[in-house]
Amino acid sequence: MVSENNILELKFEGNDINPTVVKPSEIAVQIEQFEKALLSTIKQNYPTIDTNEVLFTFHSIQDESIGLNFLLVEFGIHKEVTEVIISSFILITTCVNNEDFSPLPEEAISALKSFARFSKAHNCSANFRYNGNYLSTITPSTEIKYQKKAFLKGDINIYGTLNDSGGDNPNIHLKVNDEYNLIIETTKEAAKELGHRLYDYIGLRGTAKWDAVTGQVVEFKLLSILDYRETNIKDAFSRLKDISSGAWDKYNSDAEINKRILRD
Repeated sequence: MVSENNILELKFEGNDINPTVVKPSEIAVQIEQFEKALLSTIKQNYPTIDTNEVLFTFHSIQDESIGLNFLLVEFGIHKEVTEVIISSFILITTCVNNEDFSPLPEEAISALKSFARFSKAHNCSANFRYNGNYLSTITPSTEIKYQKKAFLKGDINIYGTLNDSGGDNPNIHLKVNDEYNLIIETTKEAAKELGHRLYDYIGLRGTAKWDAVTGQVVEFKLLSILDYRETNIKDAFSRLKDISSGAWDKYNSDAEINKRILRD
């Protein structure tokens, strides 16, 4: 279902702009870019939302100016999904108003640049509206300035709490450092193996891409499941003592142990 009360709009206005003076392919590009901007923003900030599902639909093109209208799908009891879509749309418009695009993924920034190019080429403004209310505007003079994020790539071990495993397209949901969720595509065999460890703290080995500044992993390809079991500190030191063949038995205090470690 869709709700007539939840309309997102990208409206190009000014300089007598209308569908009869613009190539259909140009309009199609802006529709596609709108979808990419919104879905990539949702995916970045709400990774548990399945952006492969139909979250909003194209509704109409207004004949006066060029108004591209999109309707949100109604999710019934899952109203938080609707709220996520609206909040993501508002985030995009807020970034335009503040001229600060750092909170957005690169795909959304690329889409904003497309709107800016269209606006400049046709000497019109691109207005973002929600239920008829203006939220922000891109004009022919707007510049989408953004310094591309630096990423690192390599093989790493990653640890976190397993919150979900399985699905029609097998994946696992990992809560990393109690800070962010990472959805990792995997095989049915791996998902099944991890299924009995739901809500456990686990370790994975894989090829990753992560933000060079924040260290947050943005992409992860699973290579293997680590033989890791969470334990408490007392047990860990007890096991360390067992495998060290009594090397630490002669030290009677933490101070003596620390002194020896620092000297080494």
